[in-house]
Amino acid sequence: MCNCCRKCIILIVFSYICRGQVISGSRIKRIVGGVKVPHDQHVPYIVSIEFFGQQVLGGSIIGPSTILTVAHWLEEIKAWQLTVRAGTKDICSKTGMIVKVQATHCHPFYDKENDNNDIGLVRLAQALEYNDDIQPIKIFGGVVKTDEKAFVAGWGVEYSGGHSVCCLNMLEVRIIDQQVCSYVWPHLTDGMICAGHSVDGKDTCIGDSGGPLVVNGLLVGITSHGPLPCGDKSYPGIYTRITKFIPWLEWTLNEYYYGL
Repeated sequence: MCNCCRKCIILIVFSYICRGQVISGSRIKRIVGGVKVPHDQHVPYIVSIEFFGQQVLGGSIIGPSTILTVAHWLEEIKAWQLTVRAGTKDICSKTGMIVKVQATHCHPFYDKENDNNDIGLVRLAQALEYNDDIQPIKIFGGVVKTDEKAFVAGWGVEYSGGHSVCCLNMLEVRIIDQQVCSYVWPHLTDGMICAGHSVDGKDTCIGDSGGPLVVNGLLVGITSHGPLPCGDKSYPGIYTRITKFIPWLEWTLNEYYYGL
């Protein structure tokens, strides 16, 4: 079979896997209702993780060769099938730095039934070259307060059933009280954090998974899953609470990534 045919089949299978997650759990991460990131606003820590050149996931730079993202499909894909694009807001252009992926590591207790422990790491085959457009982001080590303003960004679809976009979109959301959120999402754990908008039609969406949830310039969460269709204000988006996984991150980084 030709390489082109293999790639087509793999992309079809990958698409089926993603849709299966939506249908079976009615939860997937997905930005709808956001705005294009202005030219004068920098988000140098965000990257596009691409499957045979197709954007499928977001991620955050936490080290020269280290990307923090989600686990919920990394375990289904081989590292050699992935590349990471950094340093650009327009993933359809030829700008930015494209690096091959050497290895991926998912949390050993990731549960695909409820997306618990949805966190993963990507090790790059070569170190990123830091500049104005490529910079790491620091991980927040404290407690995020309810109703605090947060920032999310990604190249995901702008509406349910749509296509991923070329230009990076962003959206301001607010942190939702954990107990209040558990009323609508009974599967919620302390490894998750809820954030949403008071207006319908504003949320992260398919393709935004793995992207950053940022408060005051620090990384507090990773886009994980949420309602379908995207943007239902009654169902906040769910993000992986990074502080819960600091011990696993430290061990994995020291074991496979030589630290941050």
